[in-house]
Amino acid sequence: MVINDETKIELGEEKQINDYQFLLPVIIDSKKMSVDEVNFIVEPHNVQGKSLYQPHINIVPKYQHLGLGYKIFKTFLFEFGNIYCWNWCVVNKPAIFKILDKLGKEPDVTIFEKTKDYYYISVEND
Repeated sequence: MVINDETKIELGEEKQINDYQFLLPVIIDSKKMSVDEVNFIVEPHNVQGKSLYQPHINIVPKYQHLGLGYKIFKTFLFEFGNIYCWNWCVVNKPAIFKILDKLGKEPDVTIFEKTKDYYYISVEND
């Protein structure tokens, strides 16, 4: 698989998997990826009356380090409006925070809060 600027990432229809998480199928250039290859689960949380989304991503090693995580997070951010991560819920904090730092440089994206424990970015005008 080649990931480049022309690679189109889409997110499929939400599938509720339990009371607090939903799965978003990842579609790369019209090919729906198996959840065994790319698993993208989201936990919505209500914080002070606002829905915040905490994504969890797992990419098999053969698809890692190709820029896929960044493209999936970017697609999610522009569709759902925000991403937040808590330190104690992140397995690979350096990689996730690197993706969020890069997203924070995109036009129309605002980093609202970044600490050693918490990261919140949004495309909304809060």
